Amino acid sequence: MLIFCLLSLFFTVSNGQNYQKLVLVYGEPTVGNGYSTHEISWEQCYSMCYWDENCSFSYYYSSQCSLYQYGNYSIKQLTSSDEKLIAVKRNLTTCPSKTVQIVGTDSYGDNDTVYINRITSDGTFWNITYSSTFQCDNETKLFQRGNYWVCVGVRLIDYCANYTVAGVNLCSSDGWMSMTGPYSRDELNYFLANRGTLGWRTPTLWVDGMGGQFMDVTQNKDTNYPKCGGYSRNDCAYIGYNGYNCVAQGFCYWTSDNTYCWRGATCLRGYVDVS
Repeated sequence: MLIFCLLSLFFTVSNGQNYQKLVLVYGEPTVGNGYSTHEISWEQCYSMCYWDENCSFSYYYSSQCSLYQYGNYSIKQLTSSDEKLIAVKRNLTTCPSKTVQIVGTDSYGDNDTVYINRITSDGTFWNITYSSTFQCDNETKLFQRGNYWVCVGVRLIDYCANYTVAGVNLCSSDGWMSMTGPYSRDELNYFLANRGTLGWRTPTLWVDGMGGQFMDVTQNKDTNYPKCGGYSRNDCAYIGYNGYNCVAQGFCYWTSDNTYCWRGATCLRGYVDVS
């Protein structure tokens, strides 16, 4: 049974792309005593859990408060007559109106690792499973794209080359999956910061998008690209045009000119779907 969800300004914070709420229900953990126990009020109990980054949920009964760190648990579903209270952290933009909405999947990224916290129900128990099975390597950086977490990076070659050589082929070799593109301004800035230097020429990078065809399933084609004026899907997409923080279009056979050298691409290393 759902008691309520804390939605007041005091209990609503944003942590990166996470929107933490506490969902308060009647229940009891089936095992363990938690990592921290206190004799305090119910309000102090769930407040303590909320502000403790290691706390997944708190349990309160008869003035005793126990905090439980992220992990795998079963919580028996109870009613108000049992007077046993649970406060569960969820990353929600709004509070649920029904008990079933305690169920769901939350994820967050920290130090290029994705942590996933899933809550399911069989009608008698809420089951919590916690894992950190997706991690980016040193060549890449972690970003979130809706329900996807991705590891992306920049791959470079020692010469100027066309879209197929410096893009398609480069991004599908040595354990990389495919080309990708900047899903956000943050991604665009990351890619541009890692294109290196090249003497008097400006290094440019091919990005996913050739004649309206796209390889990366995580980016919703070019919908989220920060696009330059006059952008179209007629040719091949690239970034690095001098003075412009945006995705431009050029002929796919371009390699270099007096100003630019197409010397690499933005590539997808891996992804996980947390929907």
